[in-house]
Amino acid sequence: ARREKLSGARDYGGQAYTSARLSTRGKASWTYGFFDVRAKLPCGVGQWPAIWLLGGWHWPQQGEIDIMEAVGFEPTTVYGTVHPPHTVEDKVHQGGHAEVADLCRAFHDYQAEWTADRITFLVDNRPYYAYDKPANADARNWPFDQPEYLILNIAIGGAIGAQDGLGDAALPARMQVDYVRVYQKAP
Repeated sequence: ARREKLSGARDYGGQAYTSARLSTRGKASWTYGFFDVRAKLPCGVGQWPAIWLLGGWHWPQQGEIDIMEAVGFEPTTVYGTVHPPHTVEDKVHQGGHAEVADLCRAFHDYQAEWTADRITFLVDNRPYYAYDKPANADARNWPFDQPEYLILNIAIGGAIGAQDGLGDAALPARMQVDYVRVYQKAP
């Protein structure tokens, strides 16, 4: 992520910052599995790194699984969250968090185990939150039975990232990724 205006870019909309995103959209998607991303996060003011799964073109109907989100104003906290349609429509938070003392200084494993009945979030193989498939499961509270693709990105600002304002002192910022692994059970 950098402070720069790329006025010649086709998607330029007047923004003062650029940032990176890697996506498997159109290349790979998964239904269930163990997702393991080893990364070292940036933690500057206004930064919002994330590792997440998205179900397709129609958010939130197809669901979102945030394997890891962090924000610069909480430099020792990571979040794992699910976004089925009802959480967006009803403004309900469905997630948990873990404290990681050296979040910005060391590599950690950000993980999610997604099965037909539960999504468990982990840091360094330690579970910290699980979302169970409701007994009355339907498309509003459990859209997590179809493929989702993976995204790794650093956002600057945004609804969550800019709660502490924007700061240029920590820029350029970098999320370093050692590996991305996806494990699935054989059919």
